[in-house]
Order: sequence, then C-alpha cells, then structure tokens
Amino acid sequence: GMKEDSSGSARYSYYTAWKDKLIDSSKFHDEHGHHNPTKFPVKSHQYMSNIVKVGSFILSAELKWKFTEFTLVTSDERPERRDIKMHAGLYYHTADVWDPHVGDLRIQFSYAGMSGDVVSIIARQRGNLLGGEDIIFLEKGKLSPEDMIKNEHN
Repeated sequence: GMKEDSSGSARYSYYTAWKDKLIDSSKFHDEHGHHNPTKFPVKSHQYMSNIVKVGSFILSAELKWKFTEFTLVTSDERPERRDIKMHAGLYYHTADVWDPHVGDLRIQFSYAGMSGDVVSIIARQRGNLLGGEDIIFLEKGKLSPEDMIKNEHN
C-alpha cells in the first residue's frame, strides 16, 4: 500500500498474504527485492465426471456446471512428506502457516454434488437425458418449480 509521510512524500509498503491469483510485481513502485512468481507450480483445476445421474436421468454438461456449491474435503490423514503441513483441511508447503513467504503453496480440495444429495431440476427431457440450452435450472434441495424460478430472478 501507499501512504504519505509528514513531508508529503509517498511511502510504499509490501506484505505477503495467501492469494488465489498471481500478483504482478512488475507493477510495484519498488520492484527491487519484491519479485513474485509468474506462474503457479500447481494449476487450479475442476474435474467433472463424464456421467452424472439423478435417479435414472443423465445430466447434460450444462446441467453439471450448475453444481456450484462446493464442500471442502478434509482429512485427518497427515501427508507422508514432512515438508507438507496440514491445517483446517488445507495442505501447505510453507515453513509457517501463519507467516507465508512469496512462493509458498496452500492447496485445498472440494467437491460439488455428492451421491445421495437431493437436487431440484427444471430442464428439457429427451429420453433419459436432461439438459438443453434454453431453460435449465438446478438447485440443491427439494424446491417447487415456482420457488426455483423466483430464485433465478433474484
């Protein structure tokens, strides 16, 4: 951040924090000694099952992308590698979880749509395929069509 001192001169300060986006250090006022990575060593990725069923219906890709409520996957199992730490369900590659340094890693795993979850769907049906591109709604829980449409407009 930038602050002015009593003489009106600009003073710049730099800090480290966990971020899920790259911070371009070439835009810093004082780039010397403040170099950030230009790429992540591990890329964020979403994996989607090829076949997702609700009852006997197969969901289209468009409907599968409607699963947006993610749940953090946690484990009590400690990583085998000693340089990987675990805290609150997240994996860290850092010396100190509370004092990150530039280049440290924090990784989490999450899922959306677990077997047995109740969902409500409004979509075109073709045989046992639900989808289409015109009107598709998917919400977690048991909702009436009226409530789903009302939620979509809010």
